[in-house]
Order: sequence, then C-alpha cells, then structure tokens
Amino acid sequence: MCSKYSCLWIGFIILISICLTACERNDTKMVSKVVPSGFISLNEAIDNTKGTLRYVPWESQISFLDADSFTIYQTGFANRDFIVEYKDEYYINGEKYSELVGIANATVEQRNRTYYLGDTVGLRKSATDQYAVKVDTVEVETVDEVVTYTIKFTVDHVDYDYQRKQIFDHVETESGKIINNLTFVDEGTVQFELQARDRIRTIVLKSPDYDECIRKVSIEE
Repeated sequence: MCSKYSCLWIGFIILISICLTACERNDTKMVSKVVPSGFISLNEAIDNTKGTLRYVPWESQISFLDADSFTIYQTGFANRDFIVEYKDEYYINGEKYSELVGIANATVEQRNRTYYLGDTVGLRKSATDQYAVKVDTVEVETVDEVVTYTIKFTVDHVDYDYQRKQIFDHVETESGKIINNLTFVDEGTVQFELQARDRIRTIVLKSPDYDECIRKVSIEE
C-alpha cells in the first residue's frame, strides 16, 4: 500500500507522462484546417510519377525514394513547410515536390540509357559516391559447340572484393537466357560459357548496396 502523498506523487507523474505523449503525437501529426497555398495531394502527385518516385511513411518521418530505391529526401511530419494533413489526406509543398521529381527523373534516364563497351557506368554506393564501372572488351573463343566469353573490365571505388563480384549480376543472351554463373579469373576479368547457337546481348550491372540500382551494357554494335 502506498501512502497518501506517494500515491498523489505517482498520479502526478502519470499525468505528466500522458501530457508529454500527447504533445509528441501532436508534434508528429500536423492536422491543418485548410490546404496551404501551393500544396498538392501527396497520393495524386506520386501516382502521376508512374513509379519514378515513391514514398515510405514512418512513425514521425516520411522518406522519398527514386527508382533505384535510394532516399533522395527525408523529413518529419512536423515539417509544416513541406507536409500537412487535411481531412485524413496528406498534402505536400508543390515546389519542393517538383525538385524531387527532377532528381527522380534523372535516375530513370540513367536506368533507361543503353551503355556500350568503353562507357563509364555509375552505380550508387552512397549519397556522395558511386562505383565507376567500365566494360572494356568482350573476347570470344569457340571450341566445338561451346563459346567462352572473356570480359575485361575496371571498377573504381571498390572497398572489398565481394563488391566487385556482386556488380556483375548476370548476362542476357539473344534467346532471352539469363546467365549468372560467372567465373572471376582476376579482379579485372570474368568468364562464362555459352552454346554456340546463342549469343550474348547485354551485360547487367547492379550496385552491391542498392538492389534496384541496375544498369545495362549492350555489346551489340
């Protein structure tokens, strides 16, 4: 049994905790009486990007990701300069949204671009760094009905050997076959075999750090 004063003290502490919790919730959920000028519907805006840009809501934060699943912007729901809630729907600053779309579109352009032998391909490593990959040559040797392809390449900004291997995700052939059993001869050479009746068409590169960051190198002239 607690004394009269200790019970009052415990009750006082509980009341303060409830008030603080309420304040935290109010701080992360900014309900507006009107939609501010220049704000647009978050869901409608994202739908219009058709996959170029998406968002992930957290308890008190919201993150915006590009097609590589890279976070290009993150802020709190308490940031009323960017996001407000009105009638159970979120609205965001249209000007800032346009900036995010511009960044996301640049990523899609890189994903859709066709790279060729000798081109430097950038793969995301961090917010400020990229892996720089260059496929220099593809050599072909045919013995009977088996073709051995030898790919010569260079990769800059690699910290560990496994990253270099993960960058070469797979190879696609003209018949649509996917080959991912690649043999790394050394840090700048990879080999694989293919039946003579088929031919390599595309080398698919992927960031070791972002699974959705994919770039394609064509070996077709």
